[in-house]
Amino acid sequence: MKSSLYILILIFIIACDNKDGNNSEITKKNIVDTVVSANIKEEYSIIDSEIEKCSCKNFNSTKKFNHFNADVRFDNHSYAKNKKDSIFNYYAQDSLKLIVKSIAFHNFDTIPDKYSIFKNIEHIIVDSRNNIYGLDMFPKLKSIVFWGSTITINSSEKWLNRIEFFRAEKSRIYGFETFKTTPNLKEIYLAHSKFDVFPADFNNLKCLRKITLGAYLGKLDLSLINLIYNPCIEKVNITTWNDSVKGIPQGLDTNKHFKIIISHPRLTKEEKATIDFYVQNRKKLQNEF
Repeated sequence: MKSSLYILILIFIIACDNKDGNNSEITKKNIVDTVVSANIKEEYSIIDSEIEKCSCKNFNSTKKFNHFNADVRFDNHSYAKNKKDSIFNYYAQDSLKLIVKSIAFHNFDTIPDKYSIFKNIEHIIVDSRNNIYGLDMFPKLKSIVFWGSTITINSSEKWLNRIEFFRAEKSRIYGFETFKTTPNLKEIYLAHSKFDVFPADFNNLKCLRKITLGAYLGKLDLSLINLIYNPCIEKVNITTWNDSVKGIPQGLDTNKHFKIIISHPRLTKEEKATIDFYVQNRKKLQNEF
């Protein structure tokens, strides 16, 4: 009510101060800007108390793994069999097997049980066009990268529940039907890749801090995503020239301070204006609230 009264008084004052018709356009703009800003503040004072707060721990900065390099790499080719076996035998020693924290698997479809001796694996890189099974043998797995892969996810596998970082480059991911299976995901990074069907329940990602979709290749209606239900979100970067992506996310009318970059061919003028308005007002409102 106070905000509405303030707006009426301000409009009256501006109108009186601008009797000259030459200033009518400036007057209209001032009124519109003032009304919008006041409405935003009033809306925020109501919505902020309803926004869920982030209760998830951030990434452990000491455990960031390179998405190309791993401690050990195994190639599942007949010509590399001797080399693969010699590498395994070397790292299978008691003095080494527990210090290996990341493995790259090339051209595997099923990871042999013998690799379960590596009990401290936190990061895995997969390069395969024949799916991949056996990831559940690594109970501490937190991070996974698919490179040049065509993978069908088995939603019943337990590693999904533990994963915090999911990255896919030049890959196609099938069977990833719901984010309910990945409640601990903190970052999604897809480049020149796609989910066969992008899961509709983005609101289940309560710990997600960053999502990057670069040159995303699948169909995606961003208007079906409401970022108000992702309490930990810090950065949204969706940039693609593929016209199968459309719209912008909901949740840009709340007092949340995440960074957002949206660029795709189907972005309308109104949507661009909404994003720009959000970005500009975050800068102002951060100093006012």
